[in-house]
Amino acid sequence: MNKAVIFDLDGTLLDTLPDILFCVNETLEKFGRKKIDSALLREYVGNGAREMIRLSAGVSPEEPLLGGMLDFYNRLYAERFAVDTAVFPGIKELLTALKARGYMLAVLTNKPQLPAERIIGKYFPGVFAETVGQSEKVACKPDKTETLNILSRLGVNRNRAFLVGDGDTDAMTAVNAGITGIAVLWGYRGKEELKRAGAKIFVRTPAEILDVLR
Repeated sequence: MNKAVIFDLDGTLLDTLPDILFCVNETLEKFGRKKIDSALLREYVGNGAREMIRLSAGVSPEEPLLGGMLDFYNRLYAERFAVDTAVFPGIKELLTALKARGYMLAVLTNKPQLPAERIIGKYFPGVFAETVGQSEKVACKPDKTETLNILSRLGVNRNRAFLVGDGDTDAMTAVNAGITGIAVLWGYRGKEELKRAGAKIFVRTPAEILDVLR
């Protein structure tokens, strides 16, 4: 029977925070808003680009400039998504080991589809069977729909699937989809926040995921 591991992207596979922070602060400066620091941005990453920009700018969802801010951010990030981004230690070895064990691998992220594809293509060419980002047709996590769609396309039952991520949205998605979630502690959320979101299995290093899946 097929089996699969679905990964989050930001804070799980890659440390994307430095490039995101640069682009967010350039956007805030362009629109006359106060810049933020990385500690604050950690709280906003993972909910989709629009919500991240909105929270960073401290505006309401009805803010007329929000669309323009998002467009500016997306254009800038498309130009420099890989300047200071780095693969977390142990991730490439983990992915190699999982494939050797017969797991199908996929990425599900709240990052927009195009930059998600470009980033995965640059850092993990040929590794993942699917890369699914947010779009008009794809609801953001913690909605379970796309998780289940990925499993359906891969031909994997929920009891043979795992969702690995660093965020509260990842933990909630696993619960909502009825699959086993693995919360990583090298990312952008703390253990207590992840517990409140429903996480029950925690790992501190990528190698520990292999132990969980034995």
